[in-house]
Amino acid sequence: MLLAFLAGVMNRTNDNAHRSRRSGALLGLLLLVSWILAPPAQSRSFAFESLRDPLTALQTARGGPQPSELGGAELIRANPAWLASTDRVRIGASHRSWQIGLQQQWSGAAWPLGRGTVALEGSALHAGELPAFEPDGSPAGSFHPVELVVGAGFGAPLGGGVSAGLSGQLLYLDAPGDPLRGFCLGAGIGLEVGRTRLGLALRNLGPEMAGENGTYRLPAEAAIGATVSMRRGLDLAVS
Repeated sequence: MLLAFLAGVMNRTNDNAHRSRRSGALLGLLLLVSWILAPPAQSRSFAFESLRDPLTALQTARGGPQPSELGGAELIRANPAWLASTDRVRIGASHRSWQIGLQQQWSGAAWPLGRGTVALEGSALHAGELPAFEPDGSPAGSFHPVELVVGAGFGAPLGGGVSAGLSGQLLYLDAPGDPLRGFCLGAGIGLEVGRTRLGLALRNLGPEMAGENGTYRLPAEAAIGATVSMRRGLDLAVS
């Protein structure tokens, strides 16, 4: 149903046949990559689930996983195709904290380069000192877990209102007895038709990570969303 709706919208625009073939090929490529990189179902649990969360309050307000109007480095984790709409250098930063003592700092930058836009970003998610215990339950001091993510992305217009983008991140989790290292990839396509923007993104695709306490998989997901520009500066976002 979703793909039929997207194809219907595209067929009502100019140069419909050429644009539909191009977008269909991109969509098929994204689905193929996700099938190849998808982890097996027997993985025990997830790691780096923070990759699913919006990074800034503005990102949350403007569409969650599909903030097509932002044009900043936070699009690396949302839909890198929308980086193509960045027309100037953008630098952003955010700080989030929770009552349990968990904090996250993030910063990033995006700038036009050639026919597209390049973006870099990094974040640190950490908690305060937590008590550590031996396997037999006896105290073993304390530890300070830290999750680090460094990412890059590129988005470019393909013509006819279609844009595409790719992203990648290096991942590191510092936890006592179970450090994890890995990487993930993402890709997205975007279609702009009049005042409406449609986006599809595949995110957090990568291999499993093995630790001392088991095997972990990344929170791979597909996200689709739309933004409609209304009158008087009002936008309606659905994802």
